[in-house]
Amino acid sequence: MRLTLASAASFWTLASAALAQADPQGLAVQGPAMTPQVALPNSPLILGVQMQSEEIPAYQGTWFAEAGQPVGYLEVIARGPLTMGPQTIPCTAWLVGPDVIMTAWHCLPGLPRATREAGFRYVSATITFQFDEIGATGTRYTVGQVLEANPDLDYTLARLLPIAANAPAPGERLGVIRVARGGGATPGTPLFMIHHAYGHSKLLLKDASCRVFDQPSGLDIYLYHRCDTRGGSSGAPVLLYGEAEGEAAGVRNFIAVGLHSSGTPGGLANPNDVNIAVSLSAIIEASAYLSAVACEPDAYRPYCKDIKSVAPAPNLVFFDWDRTDLTAEAQLLVRALADRIKADPTVTRVLIVGHGDPRDGTASYTLGVSNRRARTVADALVAMGVNGALVSLEGKGVTQPMVAGLLTPDPLNRRAEIVLERRPPPAPVSF
Repeated sequence: MRLTLASAASFWTLASAALAQADPQGLAVQGPAMTPQVALPNSPLILGVQMQSEEIPAYQGTWFAEAGQPVGYLEVIARGPLTMGPQTIPCTAWLVGPDVIMTAWHCLPGLPRATREAGFRYVSATITFQFDEIGATGTRYTVGQVLEANPDLDYTLARLLPIAANAPAPGERLGVIRVARGGGATPGTPLFMIHHAYGHSKLLLKDASCRVFDQPSGLDIYLYHRCDTRGGSSGAPVLLYGEAEGEAAGVRNFIAVGLHSSGTPGGLANPNDVNIAVSLSAIIEASAYLSAVACEPDAYRPYCKDIKSVAPAPNLVFFDWDRTDLTAEAQLLVRALADRIKADPTVTRVLIVGHGDPRDGTASYTLGVSNRRARTVADALVAMGVNGALVSLEGKGVTQPMVAGLLTPDPLNRRAEIVLERRPPPAPVSF
């Protein structure tokens, strides 16, 4: 689907409900003074705020612009109580795989804390790539499966739905941003960010004060920085900055060391204010997907693993509350999965595991629901031509929630996981 983002007005309307930056951890951090900020020549004035970021078209043809290709504007739709209409929350997300994006959990599906407390719940999301300037034409994708969601580390990985049959994945056109364990991000290391603050067109943040900050002891999961982020910057990549390294890396090989999470309300007005990203070292250790594609510190391709060779994340189908029938989106996902299974002669078993949410009912009730969800997916796959002899079912009830510890039902727990088992490749023949 193609769309034209014709004016800024609609984006300021969408952003108005989320201009105060989310602070999911509730942290307030102070530190020693660093480089004072000065206005930059291409800095936009947004909602009366002078940004330290610059318009990305000013860097067209540079490796900064190339690094920004996999970064997109994320629009999250949340629905609240009946007396309130839907709310659109602007954030930033970026490609870490051919069709896999990364963003902050408090953007998708968790929502900013104040929004959650007002009774809103995640409904859907889209991401627009190549929204490089107001009036630009971008390409919009619908966010499909949530592959991993971790509120403690404030990150989410999600798979994008294809825009058309046989269309190339966005990462094949735009590239991906590599992730690294640490990556040499010591205090004082220069950084840069590509983000969509306030839902604005793509912005580059690389002023002199955008550096790694001193890290408080005992909080190693965070990466403190002095980059001037605002509402809508949540979920943006924090990248190592060094032109020599970037040029040596070649295109589409830029190293992210942090995921922006929260910031000082009102921006970095004082020289000792600081913003917070989650260290990608911590996220990689918790993520099955990212741990398979991460680079070693300070390493660039060809030392990175080829992301296309990594085994895909689990196939997940989500259900509405207390329902066992497939949503329209789930039907598309199951159809694509059926086509993949039928085309892969190495598949020897299709295991479908149903799950329920601990807050949807009693343990015995949700066990029955989880079994019926698995059966629904199995019946759909067989109806779409998958050999029924390959299919087996399990129901886990409430024993394996994807998101635990919340007081309200979470849609990520109402799911079925489809695991494909394959025969091993033949042993090499010796001559």
